[in-house]
Amino acid sequence: MIAFSLMFMNRNFTVSGFTQASVIRYIVDEDGWEIGIFNVAPGPANVIARICSFTVADGSNAGAFWWIGDINPQVPSQNFVYPQTFLSDNIPMSATVFYDNTTTTGIFNFTDEYLIASNDATDRLRVIWPNQCVHITYCPSVDRIFQTGVPGYYSGCWVSLAADPESYYGDTSFISVGSDDGERAWGVVEYRSTIWLMRERSGLTLTANANNPNEWTARQRWSEKGPCGPRAFDACGKFMIFVHRSGIYKYEDTEPDLMTKEVPYWWKTINWNAATTICCKIDEETHTVHLLVPVGNSKVPNQKIVLNYLEGWNNPIHFSTYSGKEISMDACRKYSIDDMAAFVCTRIERTIPNQPSFPNGTIGIPFTDSGFYTSQFLHGSSAADGTVQAITPGVFNDNGAGIDWQYETVCPQQSMALSKIEGFTLNARGNGQIYAYFLAGRDMVTGQSESGPIRSKVLRVARPIDLTVDQNQGISRMVPSKVNERWRMHFDNGKQADNWASLKWLAIYSIPMYGARDQSEAGG
Repeated sequence: MIAFSLMFMNRNFTVSGFTQASVIRYIVDEDGWEIGIFNVAPGPANVIARICSFTVADGSNAGAFWWIGDINPQVPSQNFVYPQTFLSDNIPMSATVFYDNTTTTGIFNFTDEYLIASNDATDRLRVIWPNQCVHITYCPSVDRIFQTGVPGYYSGCWVSLAADPESYYGDTSFISVGSDDGERAWGVVEYRSTIWLMRERSGLTLTANANNPNEWTARQRWSEKGPCGPRAFDACGKFMIFVHRSGIYKYEDTEPDLMTKEVPYWWKTINWNAATTICCKIDEETHTVHLLVPVGNSKVPNQKIVLNYLEGWNNPIHFSTYSGKEISMDACRKYSIDDMAAFVCTRIERTIPNQPSFPNGTIGIPFTDSGFYTSQFLHGSSAADGTVQAITPGVFNDNGAGIDWQYETVCPQQSMALSKIEGFTLNARGNGQIYAYFLAGRDMVTGQSESGPIRSKVLRVARPIDLTVDQNQGISRMVPSKVNERWRMHFDNGKQADNWASLKWLAIYSIPMYGARDQSEAGG
């Protein structure tokens, strides 16, 4: 008696489809007969070979199983020929492999001794195919694939075999963390050669080693906060970052630090019922973090917030105990908020042909970065068109439409109290016209409407400012005002295509106002 089972090999040379339930037994009571197999089932799409594995005589359904053949994973283009035979002691031994996905009949001849000296397939009894999941990632330090969000296994993750990304042991490849404790595991990320499991309200490290994954241990590093979805976190060599409904958090080596203290009103406009659509991606080339979020009633991301950390991660406002005032910080993070409908974003390495020539080392048209032709930051649209588009340096329109460019300052210390504004001077460069306003009012933002933020403000409008790319003169405007407080400046481009500006320096001129003494208090 011998046992037989059929396995499938795909284009990645992964063998699967072998379970104890598929084992068939043959009873042969005489030596010297060949083995015939008929009506062999074809495999799924992309199967390049089907492997017939056998036990030795008097073997059991539990194996061990072997197969005979010569398939070299290092030569993917190998031209397989059937039938394939090998000579041992002048006896022809048949390969037990169909090198296609169509042959249904085979005649095999081999000895038990030659069979057990060939390819051992016993461990494939334990292998299952990859599961459906909400997040999948590859961790190079352990050469394994991690899956999270597998139906029925929401609190932990599945881990593939090392160097075999499509195979999982059904009994030892799952890492159970807080089994069914109501906290979903969103994904795995590798940070400083450590494997991190990111859950809804916590972050854990996994002690990855050569043992089976179910023997690894999970250590909780923080609690009460975590990513809000399977794409709401990312990591680079210097830090990890994730989005929680309470804010954006950056982690280096101790506890996650809150990074959204300066945008509390805007943060409340995010639709947290669609939090699982939020995407977070670090772009190390531009030193920025890109967040795609659904705002208002949108159920898909319709705005992007960009966090620039080129100058550092400090808060933009610092209270100085020396001066007793709040002062602005130069080395700080900066935010910009854009109208952009995109589900995902990432930087890719891709060479664009027909790169324009830049003579004498110049960069040609203003702000065209030659690095764009080898690496681009792409967005996958969440609009109905489903297009993939790149942020292109030197292009200041959205497929021909205007981009709503706005910049607003904080209130300088002198304008926090009652004062009159006289005007401003500006160092800037750009194209077309920009428009400058003075705003005043105690409330920066008082609410949110479909058309944008609702503000409490007083407007004083300056004449439009004409800019050029090579601006060589300073800009000044007189804007006499009435007495008010909390004055700040606002600039925009009127949402006109190709109107853009780069603001370098700004000075506001104000006259402080003081209350006069009542005449009745004057001396006699």
